Amino acid sequence: MRLILIGPDCCGKSTLAKKLSKQLNVPIIKGIRGDFDQINRQKEPCIFDRIPNIDERIYTNSKITDKDIEPLKDNCIVLYIETPLSVLKERFEIRGDEEVNLDDIQRVKENYEKWLFMENRINLMMITYDYTKKDIDRIIEAFNKYGK
Repeated sequence: MRLILIGPDCCGKSTLAKKLSKQLNVPIIKGIRGDFDQINRQKEPCIFDRIPNIDERIYTNSKITDKDIEPLKDNCIVLYIETPLSVLKERFEIRGDEEVNLDDIQRVKENYEKWLFMENRINLMMITYDYTKKDIDRIIEAFNKYGK
């Protein structure tokens, strides 16, 4: 099973990936920009900290096609990290970003939610993680249930 974390900058992907990696005893894989095939080549259980191809489309308001998500349909759980806008803005102000400005954060968050919840994604196994609850037991349960 491959767990794929998605969400806007500063939502907590890397922090959650580290916690899940430790509890599930699986590696974190980063840096797959432009290489969806790496997802399919990875046969062992793992956590992808982000999917830059999807992120890029979300940030640029580009359409995400079925071809784009095809690698995510097999043996993957897509995990969206739901983080309040106020927390995203606070973290963003502390951390900063060379490619994104603070005014973009709300639009990006809305783009993720539109893609995930309003467009037809019935072929993806998806979980939403509520940052405010910090309950990772449900994620671990799903990961173990659907196969390591």
